[in-house]
Amino acid sequence: MPLILIVLRFIWRHLWLRYAVLLAIGFFIYLAGLGEIDEAKTYQDGPQAGDVASLSEKSLEYDYFKLTGLNDSYYSYSYYAEGEDEERADTDKAIVLFYPLLVLEEFDTSIAGEQSRPSVIVRQVLPEEQRACIETDSCLEGGEMTLEGRLSGEMLYSSDKQAIDKLTEGGFYIVDANTLYFDADWKPSTVSSGGTTKNIGLGWMLLTALSLPLTLFLRRKKVEKQTATDSGLAPQEQS
Repeated sequence: MPLILIVLRFIWRHLWLRYAVLLAIGFFIYLAGLGEIDEAKTYQDGPQAGDVASLSEKSLEYDYFKLTGLNDSYYSYSYYAEGEDEERADTDKAIVLFYPLLVLEEFDTSIAGEQSRPSVIVRQVLPEEQRACIETDSCLEGGEMTLEGRLSGEMLYSSDKQAIDKLTEGGFYIVDANTLYFDADWKPSTVSSGGTTKNIGLGWMLLTALSLPLTLFLRRKKVEKQTATDSGLAPQEQS
């Protein structure tokens, strides 16, 4: 039996431990709601407009951007492979594009076929209706583009490394510690969604607390019934 199932079974069979875990789950949901509300307040002014030429480390202090830059139409992508065939995309699951945003000078360098230094590497999930572009290598058109999302000084997910390595293999781009990363699918939480999450956590904890005495009452009744049944059988067993 997998270890996780053994642990879950152990927790479920011990009443107080079970309810402690359920209360903890509700508390963490409540804290997540508070976090969403804080995030909504942080980004309540919406994205700041900017272009890749004006970015710096200071830009990360308020990292929600409507960002403009130049793309040379080159990209890599990651997807869920079917079996051993890495070239066959599972179109039922997300396909993610990775591509550079460049300043004008670097864009001209790239178009000339020389090594360029992207200011930003973009991560963007392909909409389902556009996934066929993978088969025709036509997912991006070169030129100016404006994206809304979150800017980071570090790679967004460790699982992105392979796709970004594909983007830079052959030395076509220079990606280093100064390269920034942009999640074009990120949106800040809203106060409304945070309030909903917080209320779910409160409701979870309340229901857990109310169900405990009911569970204890039912358990006591079951024990009393079993005791009465055993007592009723005792004289018959002695005759």
